[in-house]
Amino acid sequence: MHDPHAALTSADAALAVARQCGDGLQEGWALGHGAGALHRLGRAEEAQDRLREGARCLASQASPQGRLAELTTLNSLGTLLRQTGRAAEALDIHRRSERICRAGVPGRTGEVIGLYHAVARQQIGNDLAALERWDEAEASLRQALAAFEAAQMPVWVEQARLDLGQVLGAMGHPEARETLRTARDALAALRSPRQVEAAAALAALDEATAGTV
Repeated sequence: MHDPHAALTSADAALAVARQCGDGLQEGWALGHGAGALHRLGRAEEAQDRLREGARCLASQASPQGRLAELTTLNSLGTLLRQTGRAAEALDIHRRSERICRAGVPGRTGEVIGLYHAVARQQIGNDLAALERWDEAEASLRQALAAFEAAQMPVWVEQARLDLGQVLGAMGHPEARETLRTARDALAALRSPRQVEAAAALAALDEATAGTV
């Protein structure tokens, strides 16, 4: 409903109840939901603090649900850090998420954890791109793209393809234009808001190429 103020109020109420009940899993989720509301309100530092607190809370939970919630929280924290210009810290956070995936989560199938791992690889690729470590970013994003394709998850496939296309464009790679074009068309068909980003990336690549001719 695009009402982050009400969202924050609800998340704070949930947090209070979770703490009263001693439910660490729900406490972690409430911290994460509150962080999302704070981010939308432009309070990025407070959002980061809540996500860090949520990750600490969830790390102490022994259940499979706790591990998956921790992965979600770490990925959100890393993404927010990168968006606020702290890509090196984001990379550390996302690598921590990847280590959890590699260790596995008892009670959860390899297919499920594989998807979480693919998300971590995608975010690691984006962190590396923000640090202009293009070759490493390309490899990580190709791994994520392949995993999403194998899982037949088209929205995630095309978002990863867009991220890869942007990296390839920065590298001057010959596959960049076709990768971005495919992502743009597919994201438009899926009605994804990232179709605008894909169109802009393709236009920028065409402009840069025209300038070198």
